[in-house]
Amino acid sequence: MASLRKLIQFQFPLFCSVLLVAPLYSTAAPLSKPNNAIALVNKVCSGMKDKSSCINYLKSNPKVMAAAATSKPLEFALAILQSAVDQSKNTHSYLSKHKRGKLSPQAIEAYALCKTYWDEVASGLEGNLKVIKKDKGYASDTSDYDLKVTLDNATSCATGLANAQIQDPEIAKGLNNTQMAVGAADTILEGLKPPKKLNIKL
Repeated sequence: MASLRKLIQFQFPLFCSVLLVAPLYSTAAPLSKPNNAIALVNKVCSGMKDKSSCINYLKSNPKVMAAAATSKPLEFALAILQSAVDQSKNTHSYLSKHKRGKLSPQAIEAYALCKTYWDEVASGLEGNLKVIKKDKGYASDTSDYDLKVTLDNATSCATGLANAQIQDPEIAKGLNNTQMAVGAADTILEGLKPPKKLNIKL
C-alpha cells in the first residue's frame, strides 16, 4: 500500500519482478551459501532511503540471515517482521525502566505517553505478524494498512518527544530500526501478493 511506504519515507522497488526472475527466489532446493543471503538482503534494501543502515540492520540479526539463506521470501519477511517485534519490545522495556525524577512535567508526560505508544507498537506488530503468518502473506488489502496504523503509534511518540524538546537516542534508534524492518518486510510481502483478477463480463 502506498500509504505505508509514504509513512516510512522509503521508495520500494518492484519486488514482484525480482521474484519472477531472480534465482535467489527459486522454488528449487534452498540455497545455503552465505553470499546468497547477503545478495538477497542487498536486493531488499536497494530501495530504502538509507540502504547501508538497512543492510547492516538485517545482517546483524542471525535469525534474519538464516531465513534469507533459505531463499523462501515469506520466511525471510516473517523473520524481518519478528525483528521489528523484538525491537519494539526492547524500546518499550527501555521506557518502562526510564528514570524521570529530574525531568520537567512536560517531559515526564511525553515519556509516559511514549511508554503507552510503544506498548501498542509491540502488541500491534505481534498481532500483525500472527495474521500475516496465518495468511501466508498479505491476504487482503488491509494487512499493510494495519502495519501503518501500528507504526503511527511510534511516530506519535517521536512527535511528543520533539514537542517536549527531548532528544533520546535510544528511542530514535528503536523508531528507525522498527520502521526499517517493517519497510523491508513490506517490500517482500508486496511482491508476494497474487495478481488481482479482472472482473470482466463478456
